[in-house]
Amino acid sequence: MVLMSIVMFLAVRNPIWAVLPLVAGWATWQIARYFLTAFDIELTMSSGPIVAQTVVLCMPATSHLAVRFHAMLRKGFSREESGRTVLFELFAPIAWCSLTAAGGYFASGTGTQVRPMLQFGLVMFFCNLIAGFLGYCLAPGSMSLPFGFREPIQHTESRVTKPVGRMTAWVIGHPFWTITLFSVPTMLIALGAPRIQFESNYINVFKPDSRTATDYHSVESRLAGIGLVEVVFPAPQQLTPAWLEKVDETAQQIVKANPDLVTQVVSIADFSLPTRTNDGRGTVDSHSKSNPQRLLDERLKILTGPNYVNLLDNFWNREAGMTRILVRIRENASADRKKLCF
Repeated sequence: MVLMSIVMFLAVRNPIWAVLPLVAGWATWQIARYFLTAFDIELTMSSGPIVAQTVVLCMPATSHLAVRFHAMLRKGFSREESGRTVLFELFAPIAWCSLTAAGGYFASGTGTQVRPMLQFGLVMFFCNLIAGFLGYCLAPGSMSLPFGFREPIQHTESRVTKPVGRMTAWVIGHPFWTITLFSVPTMLIALGAPRIQFESNYINVFKPDSRTATDYHSVESRLAGIGLVEVVFPAPQQLTPAWLEKVDETAQQIVKANPDLVTQVVSIADFSLPTRTNDGRGTVDSHSKSNPQRLLDERLKILTGPNYVNLLDNFWNREAGMTRILVRIRENASADRKKLCF
C-alpha cells in the first residue's frame, strides 16, 4: 500500500492524490465493519488481507482520475474544466469496473458452501461498490488543491511498440473476432464448472508420498481416526432404560454397518445405561435386573452433580429435548463414502 502511494506521488507530484487511496480504503473498511455488524457476520478468517485489499480497490479509480486530470492541466485547461471533463468521462469506466468486480466476488461467495469463502465473497462485494464510490466522490477534493506536477515524459519507441500497436489496431477493427476469441475458452471452462466437486479432506490436495500426507496418515492410524461426526436426534425429557437400550443399539448398528469407516462410537448409554458395569463393556449387572429404573436414577443423580454435570450436558439437553451420538471416523475416507454412511 505504501509502495502504491509512492508511485502515485511520483506520477502526479501531488501528496493529496497519494493519500487519497489510503483514506478511501480505510473509510471503505470502516463501512464494511458496520455492514458485518448489521448482518451479524463473524469472519472465520483473518481480516488483515481484506483490509489491504480494500485499499487496493481504490487505487485504479484514483490513479486514472489523477493521471487524466494532470494530463488535461498540461494541455492548458483550467482546474475546473479539467475536473468536470475527467469526472464525466471516467464515470462509466469506474462504475463498470466496480460493478463487474463486485459481481465476480458475489458469484464466488454465493456459489460455495465453505463459510470463509462465502464471507469473503460477500464482504469484498460490498467493499468493491463502496471503494469505487468513495474514490470517485473524494477525487474533486484532490483536484481543487494546487500542487506542481512533473513534466511530460518524452515518448520513445521500443521493439515491442509497433507489434503492440498493430495488435491494438486489429482488436479495435475486429470486435467480433476479439470477443469470440475470449468467449470460446470461457464457455469451455463454464461447461466444466458443474463437474467441480467439494473435497471434504484437505489432505488430498497433497501428493500421497509427500511428507505432509504420510505424517497425516501415520497420526490418524495411531489415533484410530481423527474425524468426528455428531448424530443429533430427539430425546425424552425423562430418560428410561428402554430408551437408552435403543440408543445403545443404534450406536452399535452404526459401527457394524460401517466397519471400514467408523472406529468408535460414544453415546449417553455408555455411562448411564443400568445394564452396563463400570468397565463399560456391556456386561450385564445382576443387581440391575431387579430395578433398572432405580439404578438409572441413582446414576443420573451422580451425573447431574457438580463433578459430572458437564459430561451429561455434552450428550443430553433436557430443555431442548435433544441428544447426540459422537462417531469417530477415518478422515482419509472419500467424501462419497462419508456421505453414504450418514
